[in-house]
Amino acid sequence: QRGHLTVDDLVSYEVIERTPLEVRIEDDRVLLNPPPAVGGVLIAHTLGQLATTSFVDLARAIDATGALLRAGNGNLETFTALANSPVRQRGTTHISVVDADGRACSITTSNGEGNGEIVDGFGFMLNNILGEDDVNPAGDDWPVDTRLSSMMCPTLIEHHDGAITAMGSGGSSRIRSAISQVVARLCLDADNLSAAVATPRVHVDEHHLDVEPIDDSIAFSELLAAFPDHRRWHAPDLYFGGVHAARLGSDASLVGVGDHRRNGATFVVDD
Repeated sequence: QRGHLTVDDLVSYEVIERTPLEVRIEDDRVLLNPPPAVGGVLIAHTLGQLATTSFVDLARAIDATGALLRAGNGNLETFTALANSPVRQRGTTHISVVDADGRACSITTSNGEGNGEIVDGFGFMLNNILGEDDVNPAGDDWPVDTRLSSMMCPTLIEHHDGAITAMGSGGSSRIRSAISQVVARLCLDADNLSAAVATPRVHVDEHHLDVEPIDDSIAFSELLAAFPDHRRWHAPDLYFGGVHAARLGSDASLVGVGDHRRNGATFVVDD
């Protein structure tokens, strides 16, 4: 009675199968969540700016995408146009699953931070997504009958050697930077899955840099010099997302990585 959502809206709701966004990095095929979600479009744009995975290059690419995100001001057509950018040829829960037959599934779900209200008789909590400025820059003025987009981006990678990786992350505005960095390290540097997830992360928003500790003092100094407005974190933190991933290797091995930043866990289930 107090909102705009009606029984007719629930009855008419339907699942729509969409073709994923595809990005080619070297000989790997990266499949991302397509519009009307914006996370995949933004990650594709960030990956399109990268030739290397140096911390400075990663931070500048994330910053460039953030500038376009702010310029779009929530307009879906602007985000969709980003999907056509050229690509160099070089409170949220996520579950990634692969099996021995090469089937892969990547699912991200979110309550935001939750609004504390359980839907009577249904047992789930309503979200607070309208309070997240990365997907709702208009704040309280969100228009009626307009779909809110999402930063969530379940991701698949078909590697050139036949391996397949499923991954995704929570982290609100840091979802795009977390996934971009892990995909770049897997495809550009051919890092193993554990190293790609564990490597220190950066995030840039309006030219402000947040960065986890980096052992390479020269790289760390170059990064801080490139972004004078910065905050140095003393340890890896859930702020930077949690990329939970599973892979079927070209040798038929099964590998999973649960990001320690968000208490991730992995299991191998035998028949």
